[in-house]
Amino acid sequence: MTVFKAYLNIMKKNSIGIMIYFFIFVLISVLSMVSSQKLPSDNVDSNISVAVINNDRDNEFSDKIKKYLDKNYSMKYVKDDNETIKESLISGYVQYVLKINDDSSLEYYVHKDDESVYLINSKIIEYIQINKLLSKYNVKNIEQKSDNIISNDIKLSFHINKDVKKARIINSMYRYYNYQLFVVLAIIMIGTYFIESRFYAGVVKNRISISKMNSRKFNLAVIKSSLSYILFVWLVFSALSVCIFGAGYINSKVGYQFLLSSFIYLIPASGLSFFIASISKNANMNMAITNLLTLTLSFISGVFVPKEFLPEYLEKIALFSPMFWNGRLYSSIVEGVFWNYSTIRYILVQLLIGITFIMLTLVIHKNRAKNEV
Repeated sequence: MTVFKAYLNIMKKNSIGIMIYFFIFVLISVLSMVSSQKLPSDNVDSNISVAVINNDRDNEFSDKIKKYLDKNYSMKYVKDDNETIKESLISGYVQYVLKINDDSSLEYYVHKDDESVYLINSKIIEYIQINKLLSKYNVKNIEQKSDNIISNDIKLSFHINKDVKKARIINSMYRYYNYQLFVVLAIIMIGTYFIESRFYAGVVKNRISISKMNSRKFNLAVIKSSLSYILFVWLVFSALSVCIFGAGYINSKVGYQFLLSSFIYLIPASGLSFFIASISKNANMNMAITNLLTLTLSFISGVFVPKEFLPEYLEKIALFSPMFWNGRLYSSIVEGVFWNYSTIRYILVQLLIGITFIMLTLVIHKNRAKNEV
């Protein structure tokens, strides 16, 4: 009990750094939630940046499509190269890229597949169909009349049914828990270091050495304190999810799956936190490692940048990241295939990562104890 009281005092004194991460996460979650609940409108913002890569220059109609988009949206130039297209979309230079292949087939590239994309695609399809219809009956001034018909006569309406609404909520939950991969790991790593660094400081060690408590019992008490802190962090973020999405969605099969997956993530996150705490020489070093490691793992694991936009070699490196494997669990929930062979593999890999880091931490503590003796 004495150790646990000391642990509470330590966390109270070092709560500011932890709360910064918490409030950043809350802000991201709320903004994400608000944006996901916006219903699509009938009009596409004319300021949306689009690019057209026309590889069918001999086809007059392909050129018409490009002119139509140029007239209605903010046209940008993008080189016909997959890496360039990805970089342009991720950086926000363009939001939509239309590629017209040499066989007149159409492809589009986007970073965020939202309602604007569907509207632009619908406008393009309408333009093609109207042009073909007007050409069939030899109507004069086809280009101008097509624009007039699309802008004045044809309205697109979206009916949001229960299935669509449910899919949006699940997608919002996915984003919430996906961002949580970064924040939870950062908060656990910082808190774990503060606990271990204070308890294993020279003054505390000297007090323990002259007390009735043996070192084994003391180490067990420190581990219990760390685990109780980690569990508390999980409970806080789980309660926050109930506040954001409501008890109805959390108290459902999908909600239980997200909660279970986030709990499983605590195993590798705890192991990694114990390991980093054991090799950090001071608070500044721990903070630097925490920020560098969590941001790097978030980037290569698809937390902030979709995995399809990352180079292939980064995907191979991401196989060592617990965020990557738990992110796959979240993806399987969205796809509706949570319980299968693949998800079991994702869970086992996370268990293996957690156990590996815990074993490394025990080895470090054992060697450190030998050197001190």
